[in-house]
Formats: sequence, structure tokens, C-alpha cells
Amino acid sequence: MEPRSERVHSMAVGHPDGRLIVRLRRGDVNALGALYEKYKTRIFRTALAITRDQGAAEDILQESFLRLFTHADQIQTDVPLGPWLYRVAVNQSYTWVQRRQRCIGALDGILGRLTA
Repeated sequence: MEPRSERVHSMAVGHPDGRLIVRLRRGDVNALGALYEKYKTRIFRTALAITRDQGAAEDILQESFLRLFTHADQIQTDVPLGPWLYRVAVNQSYTWVQRRQRCIGALDGILGRLTA
């Protein structure tokens, strides 16, 4: 018998994204491809707007869909996927910006010691 949470998720598939998520849970990579095609531009533009770095935005786009793939069993199927993916991309983008700022701060400190 499947866990209650899985039964609730699979019974409440009221959104087209939800049907694709259910297929993804069953290992259908075409479902992942369909979701990627639907959301890739929005997720990429969000990441690019925050990071201002095309390479980082591309990495964040890929990481967002990797997280979708690895967490498909935890995603609600009765609501659009967009807000969840958007939040993943925003969080990853801000993390990237914070790491970059720390790196730049560390390099500034090293340069300061070298020139002193």
C-alpha cells in the first residue's frame, strides 16, 4: 500500500502541470522535457535578472530542473508548478550572489594585504 501522502497527491491532480509531475514520478522523462519547455525562459530570465551573469543563470536553470526531478514526489499536483520553480530559482540566484560577494570580499582582503 502506498503512503497516504502519495495517495493524496495522486488523487488531487487538477492542474496540467500536476499530470506531468505524476508522469515524472513514474520515470517519464518526456514529462520533464515538457515542463522544461514550458518554464525554461521564465526561470532563466529570473536567474539572469538577479545574478546578471548568463553562465550563472544557465547553471541555475539546470539546477532548478534537477531539483524538480529529484523532489518530484514532494511537489503538489493540484497547483501550477511555476511558483515552486520560481522560488527554487530565486533562492539559488540569491545564494549565488551571496557567494560571489564573499569571494570578492576575500579577494579584496588579499589584495589589500599584498599592497600594504
